[in-house]
Amino acid sequence: MTSNPDARQLSGPAIRLLIGTNNALLKDLFEFQLRQTVDIELTASTELGASLLDLIPELQPDVLLVTPKLGASGSGEMNLVMTILSNDPQPRVITLSAGYLPGQVTLLSQQGVAGLLLESQPWHTLVQAIRSVHNGAFFATPSVVRSRLDGILSKLNATNRTHAVAIAIQDGYLPMHGATAPG
Repeated sequence: MTSNPDARQLSGPAIRLLIGTNNALLKDLFEFQLRQTVDIELTASTELGASLLDLIPELQPDVLLVTPKLGASGSGEMNLVMTILSNDPQPRVITLSAGYLPGQVTLLSQQGVAGLLLESQPWHTLVQAIRSVHNGAFFATPSVVRSRLDGILSKLNATNRTHAVAIAIQDGYLPMHGATAPG
């Protein structure tokens, strides 16, 4: 028995993870943390670019974690993510970003990204996302969902916003406590 709270009994092989990032600090943090997670195997980590595209078919990861710049300065990295998503077969792709521009969440979701996370999320959320997308689920952190919902709500009038928030609470997209209609 292990003392690691993230450890689980493995019912099969570990989840094979490939990381593509240009952020050396994040890369080192991921590698350190993954040594403590028994059900996720880091197959490799590399910079975003051609080397990442070459490693995907070679290593055949189950999940690909990429940290592209998704703002205006990151159009090349966004194009790389779109290239990965257009390839078949592909691993399940999670994007981890400091923030998403309006329209990027929708575009990435439509193209088949399996997870949308913000860099500010705690480590256990990333581990949960890797496990979830490996099992076929879509995973988005609440802050990404809320920002998307805020964008939709900003286009509605006050009456419709109140109704939309009530539906979002009912469907579990917003927590009951502290939820208020945007004014």
